[in-house]
Amino acid sequence: MNDPFVSPPVGTLPQGNYKHAVMRKILNESGFPAKLVDFMISELKFDSGEIMSSPNARQAFKASGDNPTFYLWRHLCGDCGDAEPRECKREETRVETNGPIVSCYRLRNGTLIWCITDAPRFTTAFVTPEELGSI
Repeated sequence: MNDPFVSPPVGTLPQGNYKHAVMRKILNESGFPAKLVDFMISELKFDSGEIMSSPNARQAFKASGDNPTFYLWRHLCGDCGDAEPRECKREETRVETNGPIVSCYRLRNGTLIWCITDAPRFTTAFVTPEELGSI
C-alpha cells in the first residue's frame, strides 16, 4: 500500500473532472468499497490540496496504530475534533470564506495531532503540537 501521508503524484490521479481526486484515490487504495468511497467524498466540505505529514506526526500515527485516512476524512468534513467549541465555530466560517482550517485530534494512545489546511487549499498537513511553531 502507498504511504497515506503523501499525496499521489498528479499524473496518478483519476482521469476526468473529479472533485476531491486526491482523497478519492487514497480511499480507493485503502480498500473501501466504491459506494462507501462515494458517500465519504459526498461529505467533504473542502479540498485537501497536497497531503503531508511531519516525521513526528507520522511516528505518532504509527505508534498509536490509528489510520491517518480516518482523521484526514474527519478534517475535510469539517469535524474539528478536540478543538474548543468556539474554535470549531470559527472553523465553519473559515470553510465558507476559504480561510485556513485547523483541526485537533487525540489518537488512541493519547497523542495530540493537528491537521491544518492552508487558506488557498494547496496543502493539508498533520503535525504535532511541538511542531506548530515551525510551520
